This record gives sequence, structure tokens and C-alpha cells, in this order.
Amino acid sequence: MQWRGLELKDTTRFLPIKEHRGTYFVEYNVPSENYPFAVLQLVFVQPVPIPDVAMAMESELGHWARRYAVPVMVTAFDNTGSVIMLTPTQSADHAIGWIDGRSKAVIHWRLLTNEEIPSEPFTLERLLATYPDVPRNTSTAQDKARHFESTRRRNRALVYVLIVWFGAIPIAITLITQFVAWAGWLASGISVLNGLREIANLKGWIKPSKRNQEKDEEERRMKHHHYWCERNPASFARLMGEALDDEERERTRKEVEVLRNRK
Repeated sequence: MQWRGLELKDTTRFLPIKEHRGTYFVEYNVPSENYPFAVLQLVFVQPVPIPDVAMAMESELGHWARRYAVPVMVTAFDNTGSVIMLTPTQSADHAIGWIDGRSKAVIHWRLLTNEEIPSEPFTLERLLATYPDVPRNTSTAQDKARHFESTRRRNRALVYVLIVWFGAIPIAITLITQFVAWAGWLASGISVLNGLREIANLKGWIKPSKRNQEKDEEERRMKHHHYWCERNPASFARLMGEALDDEERERTRKEVEVLRNRK
């Protein structure tokens, strides 16, 4: 389908499969087009000995390679989203494997070349045939055309607003100022009042509003925080890293709760 010089094509995106295992949960991702293997992630929600992590990775690899006859690359993460380091227990932190003709799992703890993987890169047709039960989202050319047209209308509206705001309104103000005498006097009066107000603020005759006091206090705290961050950048970086880890742990915890509630 053609749309104003752009060729729009239908696109299909498979959704990841997530399952809870108790001490960890798994996320299986269907291969992308032109890739020969699926991607499996194990996210551990609590500390587990490294040998147990490696055993779980091999067990899950075999399970998913049997469930879908597709080579799988598996990696393990902790609840902060960091890759769990398996060396020197294993020669690598990830494994690639598949089921051979004797229904046994073949597992390699290293990266493989495409020639070493017994699978051709997937086409969309092969993916649809291999994963008929996996939920997916399809974006049609009509959807993209509607989105394109909506974006075009929104951009036209934005241009119109900018023209009015930066063109018509200033011109109107100039005409009013030039041809209506009282507008100039009104502007002068407002300027005088603003000047008197600034003097009163400087003299302390006008007590700052609660909102202004809170704003001033917030600016003071920000300057204080910035000062100490510059004095000790290493501690600031450590605190920021801890905060990001805490956010990732909370995200993982919520994801685990969702998976538990599905049972």
C-alpha cells in the first residue's frame, strides 16, 4: 500500500511469554525475523548459589527447546537487572542450545556462529507456523496510514497555533498600542504597579506567599545538594546507582506479583 510516497507494510510483533518458577521467573522471546534462535531470560528474585543458577538455565533451555523446536540462548539476571556472572563455574555467562535428533539437549556455554546453529534464520511465515499459540500484535498498513494522517493533522494544527501566537497576536497588540491611546496608559500603569511591588518586596513590606516560600526553599535545597555532589562525585554516583537498583528491584517485585496472581 502506498501513502503519499511512503510504502507502508503490515508488521507482526510476538509478545514475550512469562512464567513464574518460585525463586525466579522466565521470559521467553520469539526469534526476530532473520535470526536463528529464541532468547530466554531468567530473572532471580532472591540470591541463589551460582551452580544452582547454571542448573536452572540448562533445565529451562531444555524445556523451552522441547516446547518449541527452536534453538535458544539463555541468560540469567538478578533482581536489579544485572547479568549474573557465572565464571569461573561456567566458561561463559550465557548458553545456547537445542534438542537433537535423539531428543537430548545440546548445550554450549559460548557464543556460536550462525553456521554452528542447526536452524536457518526465521521468516515471518516460519514464525507464524512455529508459534501459533503465542500472542502477538499486528500493525496493519491501514493503522499506519491512519496514524500518519493523524500526525499530519496534528502538525498542521500546531503550525496554525504558532502562526497565530507569534504572528497574529503580536500584530494585534501593536495595532492596539498604536491606535488606542488608553492602551499605552494602561501599560504604563501596570509597569508602575509592578515597580512598586518589587520595591515593596525588597523592603519586606509584602510577606512572601506560602507558595513562593516553598519555591525558595526548594531552590535552596537543590543548590545545597548540587554543592555537595560536586564535592564528592564518587559518593553521588554510588547513591545514584543504589537508587537505580532499588527501582529495578521494585519493578521486578511487581512483575513477580503479576505472574503469581495469574495462577
